[in-house]
Amino acid sequence: MALRIDGMSIHRACWVGRDDIVRTLLRTGLDPNVLSDEDERSVGRWDFWPGGPERPLFYLVNVGVYRDAQLNIARLLLAHGAYVIEEDLGDFDAERSAATNDRSAEVRALLAARVVRP
Repeated sequence: MALRIDGMSIHRACWVGRDDIVRTLLRTGLDPNVLSDEDERSVGRWDFWPGGPERPLFYLVNVGVYRDAQLNIARLLLAHGAYVIEEDLGDFDAERSAATNDRSAEVRALLAARVVRP
């Protein structure tokens, strides 16, 4: 089972925008690229998620609406050595971003600048 604070893993904290928990977990030395275990795969809308283990960035970029907390989490993960692959960028909808006045364009630009190319 993954390290948790108040019952929350880094994966769930990324999903729900708890940058305080992400920060604390990373300060303990938790690997920012740690793969989710079976318990984390029931986070958010993926109660049925059949996929394999994912890194915290997967949960962050698939959250849907980005607020200040998600931007902070992206910065925290990158500062602690999280790597970004092309698939992490997910589907980006500029019109939706503008309509919801969220921070997704900033999060995507931050991550896109750090993509690891094979």
